Amino acid sequence: VGREKGRKHLLYRALTALLAPLRVLRAEHPLEEASSDLPAALKDASQAFQEACAPFLAEPAGYAGALWEQYFAVLDFLAACERFDGHYRALYLPEDRHLTVRLWCADPADHIRETLSRVRGAALFSATLTPLPFYRDLMGLSEADGDALLDLPSPFPPENLEVRRVSLPMRYRQRDSSVQPLARLMLQAVREQPGNYLACFPSYAFMRQVFDALEADAGEVRLHMQSPQMTEFAREDFLAQFTPHPERPLLALIVMGGVFSEGIDLKEERLIGAVIVGTGLPMVCVEQEVLRGYFEEKEEAGFDFAYQYPGMNKVLQAAGRVIRTTEDEGIILLLDDRFLKKEYLELFPREWEHFQMVNRKNVGQCLSDFWESRGR
Repeated sequence: VGREKGRKHLLYRALTALLAPLRVLRAEHPLEEASSDLPAALKDASQAFQEACAPFLAEPAGYAGALWEQYFAVLDFLAACERFDGHYRALYLPEDRHLTVRLWCADPADHIRETLSRVRGAALFSATLTPLPFYRDLMGLSEADGDALLDLPSPFPPENLEVRRVSLPMRYRQRDSSVQPLARLMLQAVREQPGNYLACFPSYAFMRQVFDALEADAGEVRLHMQSPQMTEFAREDFLAQFTPHPERPLLALIVMGGVFSEGIDLKEERLIGAVIVGTGLPMVCVEQEVLRGYFEEKEEAGFDFAYQYPGMNKVLQAAGRVIRTTEDEGIILLLDDRFLKKEYLELFPREWEHFQMVNRKNVGQCLSDFWESRGR
């Protein structure tokens, strides 16, 4: 803009004015942090930028098209400014010399409640709304206002699913020592009943560690691993590996909370087992710490709301890939010593209530017994 129209051009001045408060905020926030105050100077500059952009968006000039992305980003920011209240925090995320400012809603209950009040009725449902009271409050629902809560049993035969827990130390600092035992256990499970299996991990870094260990002893087992930022073609190719009754068993490694751990249907023989590695806790970051502090201010269990419940949701989503129809049969291995703690047992779905603990020595026999009971 400066080169084409000169520095006195209205749009150039608006861009310069928008950068000024960002530079000030970058100096004030050298580290990631959050604030309960709205960045008023940035709001004013964003409003001026939005008004300055409007006359130029329809022009055929070369720079006009490039304005659209920034223009709508500013509109989103201004819309969040209008809603900014005690439920919001301003997040300052510096990187090198740059700064990202996000207006983040820690508790969307009021907004969801307002939206639902405009319709005559709504049904909110999922297989992973656990614990139900937490999600009820998060979505602004209230039994006192006539909102009904239903916890229905699974429609699938419970005898078709075998859930076993193996005690392995999976906390972040303990993972290195668990890589080799974890790799051996996974291969043992796959070899007990050849087929297609998912191994679900808390992070790409740990998944890569285990993949390298698996490669050394995979033998006849085919290994595939999810990669970051996969294209649509790459995703389709990944799922195409799950063929019924494969000649060689498949162990596919994915991350919990990613594109392959939710919303995919690998029915019948396309998937017969999932190995869940860890409790799915989100990485410690400014958003999760803000969430933790927000609920602690409300005298709620901040760690549970920010880490445990979202983590368990990812575990249940990943495990839910195994049984998709009444004819499906399969196993789920929960690999983390925390899964026997009371606070996690209380979050298990009712069809997991009779799961049993096994160890690395007898897990093979237990899986063999299950598959034999299913006539395999």
